[in-house]
This record gives sequence, C-alpha cells and structure tokens, in this order.
Amino acid sequence: KFKKIKSNYIHNMSASPEDLLSQPIEHHSRRVGPVLLVEQVMTRKPKYLKETMPIREAMMTFLSAEFSGFPVLDSEGKLVGVLSMSDIMWHETMEALILEQQKNKGLKKTRFLDGCVGDSMTSPAVSIPEDKLISQAASLMMQEKVNRVAVTGAREHNVGKLVGMLTRADIMKCMAAALM
Repeated sequence: KFKKIKSNYIHNMSASPEDLLSQPIEHHSRRVGPVLLVEQVMTRKPKYLKETMPIREAMMTFLSAEFSGFPVLDSEGKLVGVLSMSDIMWHETMEALILEQQKNKGLKKTRFLDGCVGDSMTSPAVSIPEDKLISQAASLMMQEKVNRVAVTGAREHNVGKLVGMLTRADIMKCMAAALM
C-alpha cells in the first residue's frame, strides 16, 4: 500500500503549481500541508554569509543568530553555496586528523579556522524557485538530504537571486496548521 501511495505522490509532484491549485482541496489530502507556495512560507530577506568571510566570523554569526545554516553569496550577490554547522564540524574534525598526520610527518600545519567560508561551504546550494509548492520543496529536501533550501526569485526582476530560506521547521509548521 505504501509503494502505491508513494508512486502516486511522486507522479503528482510533476504537476505544475497552477494545475494543483486549480484542483479541489480533497485532491490534496495526501500532500504536505495545505497547497501553499514556497514564497508564502519562506523566511524573507534571510541572513547570509559572504564567500570571503573568515570562518571565525561565520562561527560567531552562527552563535549569535541561533541558526544552523546560512546561504553563501559571492561578491556580486550570487548564491554560491550554503554553510552549515555540520560543515564546520566536519572540516574541524578532518583537520584534527590531518594535523596529526602532518605532525607525524614533520609537515607544516594548516588551520581550518584561518580559512574563509568559501573554502568550507557546500556548493552548489540546493535551491528552489519561490513559485513552487511547499510539497515540491519538501520532496527536494528529502531527495537531497538537506535541512534547508535557499529560495530564489522567479519574477522578472529577481530571477535566480536569493529571496528567502525554507527549512524543515517551516514545512512542519504548515503540516501542523493543516491538521487544525
């Protein structure tokens, strides 16, 4: 039974938002929350990191903002990646192993914390246009195994530019609201 539901869900994911929004609400009962567009749920004007920002500064940004990931923009404002706390932890852990190996071989030590965001971010960023359905965003997040997606503009004046962020928590709030 689950395979049939999953198959129907994946098949329906290929429908356009306009087609889905024109269907009666009872056709959406197995979807993630109500039929909403990403732009209705996302966090607008998200905080971001610059690609050239020092890792130490980025770590302070994480702690003060209480977010676990940020989009990364280049000097022209183009979305180039995402940096998460997991990325920092992974790099720091790997550095400890490499430093131990270098110490044993008498090689010069390098310091991850002296690097910049662009060296440690996940690139390219997983992103979705603002005019897609939240169910499509949820599917993308599951497929890519990410906790957040950068939202890019889909209107003539902002195509491809960072306009928001959508997290698992945002989607869960929609699902909970649909139950009430």
